[in-house]
Amino acid sequence: MAGPAPGPVGEEGKGAREGKKGCDAILEVSRSEAARRLYDYCKERGVDVLSIALMTPLEVAELVDADVTVAERIVRGLRELLGLEAIRGGRLREVAARRQQARVLKTRVQDFDERAGGLRFGLIYGFAGEYGTGKSMLAMQAAAYAAAEESRVVYIDTENAFSDALFGRILARACRELNCREEEAADRVELYQVADVYALQLLVRERLPPDAGVIVVDSIIEPFRAQFRGREYLQRRQQELHYTVDLLRRRALTRGALVVLTNQVMSVPELFGTDRPAGGHVLLHNVNALFVMYRPAKTKLEGVMVPWDVPGLSPEVRIRYKIADDGLR
Repeated sequence: MAGPAPGPVGEEGKGAREGKKGCDAILEVSRSEAARRLYDYCKERGVDVLSIALMTPLEVAELVDADVTVAERIVRGLRELLGLEAIRGGRLREVAARRQQARVLKTRVQDFDERAGGLRFGLIYGFAGEYGTGKSMLAMQAAAYAAAEESRVVYIDTENAFSDALFGRILARACRELNCREEEAADRVELYQVADVYALQLLVRERLPPDAGVIVVDSIIEPFRAQFRGREYLQRRQQELHYTVDLLRRRALTRGALVVLTNQVMSVPELFGTDRPAGGHVLLHNVNALFVMYRPAKTKLEGVMVPWDVPGLSPEVRIRYKIADDGLR
């Protein structure tokens, strides 16, 4: 599993160079034909230049049919011009101090916040469970409380599981507790649905707002399971899934965004263990903290989260929660 990412970049000066630069930045760093085509693409498609700077040279080369070496110079120049930190770290003590100072979103699920410490910005969290365990409710709850705390939220619904009524009740609860205006908090949330895997990748790669502080995908595995059918496509499915999660990882690392992914589970014979998160090693190695949710008794609105692979938490820990009509508690 991937180790914890450093905390988010400091706010000072971050918007000064990134927020005020548009597609013209591309022509500032290169006057090549590839740069011109990239500039035209940026303008025509309304792509934020930060999203282009976060692409790899190979992605840019494929996008505008250019030589990878030329694309590398463009990407490097954009990152320097925008002040984008693609490498972060330093002395262990300093990195640890920055992690301690990283912003944390409390889920308001009491046992989770006490044991796991909440959701730390700059990391990717995964919550897997079967239908009815409350994973979509938890995703909506994270979005609502983040918006109530004035973060810009992008919510990507791949299962058509987002409920306006439920989200409204959770947001009302969040604003009562945090003394905010529901209308203003709701305006900080953007909701998207995607038709297929490639639309999801396009959205994450090119269309995310540069100031998106929280990104939710509910669920990450659904389009991949549905659209790559059969064992002969399993390798391709895993490659595309890995690429999508890597796009999200770049946002978490370079922008300090909090990423929340929900996931389905796959049943395995009892001899080999209990239900496990779908997606295999791709998610195990690329999600910073992965939990499995289940309900011991289907007749009770109570659930348990198990730290499937979470640094600092034993797999034997049991985090308990209750399901209410205005979220998890």
